[in-house]
Amino acid sequence: MLLRERYTCAMQSPTHLMTEEVIPRSKNLGRRIRPYALVMVVVAVIGGYGVNRYYARSHLNVLQRMYLPQYELTILQSLLPAKWDYFTLVEASNDVTLLDDVETPCTIDENIEPVQDDNGHTKLNRSGLPFFRLKRTTNDKVAVWILTTSSAEDRYAWLHSEIYKGRGILDIWKPAIGIGVVIFLFGVVLCLVADSLISGITRRKKQNSPADSFDPSKHDEFQEPTSDGKDQCVNESDSMVRY
Repeated sequence: MLLRERYTCAMQSPTHLMTEEVIPRSKNLGRRIRPYALVMVVVAVIGGYGVNRYYARSHLNVLQRMYLPQYELTILQSLLPAKWDYFTLVEASNDVTLLDDVETPCTIDENIEPVQDDNGHTKLNRSGLPFFRLKRTTNDKVAVWILTTSSAEDRYAWLHSEIYKGRGILDIWKPAIGIGVVIFLFGVVLCLVADSLISGITRRKKQNSPADSFDPSKHDEFQEPTSDGKDQCVNESDSMVRY
């Protein structure tokens, strides 16, 4: 008896969260939102990637744009206990024949500038990295890329302190993440409103359309002759007399 009273109270609660009418509506709403949410996740990721590529990177200096793929990759590489190879831009001697990691890394953007060809495009080496020259013209120093080996944690720490001056990945991705969330929420709400409007228009059209039900009273040819109760009694009496 006590369990029945508790169940009745839950079903008749002021919030109506357990009523038989609200539960199907919640399930139907979840089924309606699911495809829209999946589509908007893809749209939000594409929008966030575009913001990160064309807006966030445009606010970084030259060195920060060059090292950004490494900065992002070290987050995944830090999950594995291994050492990795990284390209580092350094100031090397002009007459050097063997490059190693003892050269001085270029960490100040104001000291370098990209080398461009006659068409105004940045020249790239065989590894796809751009050529740089030192703004301070010297005869004994050039800017070159060398290959260094270190763990992902050490590389991330060096990039975080020397190149990005304390800015983390989330700080760089913050505009893209914010725009992606706005696109997702706005897109889901817009899809639900459009779906509700279309469903309402469809229901009104069905209600206003002429009914196709068949009315036998309007078609005399399909009506069978009927007789009242008196005639039936007479016919039954006649049949009994004949027998």
